[in-house]
This record gives sequence, C-alpha cells and structure tokens, in this order.
Amino acid sequence: MVIPDYGGDHDRLLLWLGLGAFGVARYELAWNGLDLWTQRTYANKPQDSIPDFLFCIAGSAGHLKAYNRAIADIQVLYARSLQAERSDSLLPFPSRRTTIATSSPC
Repeated sequence: MVIPDYGGDHDRLLLWLGLGAFGVARYELAWNGLDLWTQRTYANKPQDSIPDFLFCIAGSAGHLKAYNRAIADIQVLYARSLQAERSDSLLPFPSRRTTIATSSPC
C-alpha cells in the first residue's frame, strides 16, 4: 500500500484505520496502516520509544505469514518484560537470606 505523507491528521487516520481493521480481523490492512503510522511517528526515535501495544499488534504479522517480523516483535516484548522484572523491586538493596532452624520434638 502506498500512501503519501500528508501530515499529522493523515497519520492519526492511519492509526485508527489500523486499529479498526485489526478489530475486524482485516490483518493485512491493519498491518499496513499501523506499520506506516509507526514509520512516520517514530521515524527518528529509538525502538524503545515505540509503545508495547504496537508490538502486540505487529506480532500478528504471523497471520500474514511474515514470521520473521512477528518473531522479532515478540522478542522485543519479551526483552522488555524481562527488563521490567529485573528492575522491579520493593527494596533498593538485596535482602539477606536467613534460615530458621526448627527443631522437632520427635
């Protein structure tokens, strides 16, 4: 699909087109709309700035048999989830493990 860049309103239309098409299982149209929107919105930004929901939807590229792209997008989500788990802590320092010795009356 070739759609020239007309500016901000047009880009928002691509987002709504992609999300709406995904909702009614028109995966090729959804893929094209969201991919164009992502390219235009996040053109000069690192991949970390792209929201997770786009990778979830882009992971549906498997419906279009674009397996390499789908796998790459799912791997980005997986890496983000691992990073979130590593940085998630209630305590800013490691806790000491203590073992409690229990004696049994038997």
